[in-house]
Amino acid sequence: MRRLSAAGATLGDVLLPPSFAGVHDSGQVVVRAEAAAYHAPNFPRLAEEYPPKIREALTVGQGIRAVDFLAARSRLRRFRDEMAPIAARYDALLTPTAPGPAPRGLESTGDPYFCAPWSHAGMPSIALPSGMARDGLPLSLQLVGSAFAEARLLGAAAWCEAILDFREAPRV
Repeated sequence: MRRLSAAGATLGDVLLPPSFAGVHDSGQVVVRAEAAAYHAPNFPRLAEEYPPKIREALTVGQGIRAVDFLAARSRLRRFRDEMAPIAARYDALLTPTAPGPAPRGLESTGDPYFCAPWSHAGMPSIALPSGMARDGLPLSLQLVGSAFAEARLLGAAAWCEAILDFREAPRV
């Protein structure tokens, strides 16, 4: 943030709308129900071949009622609609991508908590490498843009990427 500010970025805090409070739970309802619907043709006969966490998510998704799915979709649309005028005031919103460095190994891509709200709401976001943790694993920041404003977000990302000028490679 200091490097971006020194290069001319105007940084400030943004107050998230009240609908943010339920975005993670609503997003999980939608993701699980949609994944269960997509995998419905194969899941019953191939369930044991799915990784345990995915198998659990699909099983939960099969039990989600249509009224709960539609209510969750509505809450996500409300969040996006409430975020629209906030995000439109900025070239991009700057957030963490994750609570810490990327995990070591290939078992996980890391904690999606900071990325999920924007994905669930249909708002574009991009992660940029920003540094290395002491253990040699990469850190990143996330830029979020207004829905359907990808070009503006990509312009902001290109500017930030040039300022950060990050070129290190993580230790594998």
